[in-house]
Amino acid sequence: MKTKFVPFAVLLFMLVAIPVYAQETIDRIPPQELVCGGELVAGEFTTARQERVYTIFARAGTTISLSIKAIAQQPQMVALITDRTNFGITISAGIAGSANTAYNPLGLQSEILLNDIILPATGEYSLRVLNSLFWYYDFSTGEYYVSDPDTARGGIGAFNIVLECIGPDGRPITPVDPTPAPEPTAISQPSFDFGVPALPAQDFSVGVTLPLQLDVANMGSISPGFQGIFGYTFTASAGDMVTLTFNREQGNLSLGLAVIAEDNTIAFQSTLAGASNLTVSFPVAVAGNYTIGVYVTNIAAPIAPENTTFTIQATIGS
Repeated sequence: MKTKFVPFAVLLFMLVAIPVYAQETIDRIPPQELVCGGELVAGEFTTARQERVYTIFARAGTTISLSIKAIAQQPQMVALITDRTNFGITISAGIAGSANTAYNPLGLQSEILLNDIILPATGEYSLRVLNSLFWYYDFSTGEYYVSDPDTARGGIGAFNIVLECIGPDGRPITPVDPTPAPEPTAISQPSFDFGVPALPAQDFSVGVTLPLQLDVANMGSISPGFQGIFGYTFTASAGDMVTLTFNREQGNLSLGLAVIAEDNTIAFQSTLAGASNLTVSFPVAVAGNYTIGVYVTNIAAPIAPENTTFTIQATIGS
């Protein structure tokens, strides 16, 4: 019986042709969420053979487009997208393995574009970005395998990712701000010296003050830039009912009207703005001297202010 020998050259060819796969040691960074809407997200490789994972949540039928671009030190990268079962959706510069059991990258790139990828189901997807070339990615184990762990490294450096999405309805998906709208806060408004809110401060000691003539029309006039009040003073007893009538005769200034007691407490207040007339009745709680003040406000102020004349008429009854 003759023994058959295999030539040495044939053995050498067989050893070279069959790759010896080894599980690659990858530095895996905890996942970071990637939101639809074209908002730029920065990433960085700090060591060789590093994987950055970005989680994408989408509805079935959503079309996504990804741009991944090196911006500093120009790291070389490969990117693949998998679903939550680790099944591969696509890979950059690569091909699918047999029966879609693996993805084989063909090269590293400093700029990756993955456009018009339709996601088949509603749920979570993972974008995996690596700075390392590998022989294949095993869907069943989620591991990378290489023939030589010391070669095909893509280097360290920073990169940017932009994710744009088109919903199943054909409309772009924009990011939703998860931060609730702040509760409205009270705005501190200036007030009169006697405490009327939401109006510019007024000093009733500044301006013109005349004794009020009861039961007749008391004429008054305010010009643009007038400071203080155009006022009238009267005396009333506790429990008196004051009936007050304001009539604008001409002019367009925005006006306010207030009645205050000697101690600066408010008996009546109104924002007249551009109103032509006002009639009001109010009781007087405390006996004493009172001042009716008409003044300029900045509420609905006219563009071209004019001299404004008016009349005040008051009746006091018990």
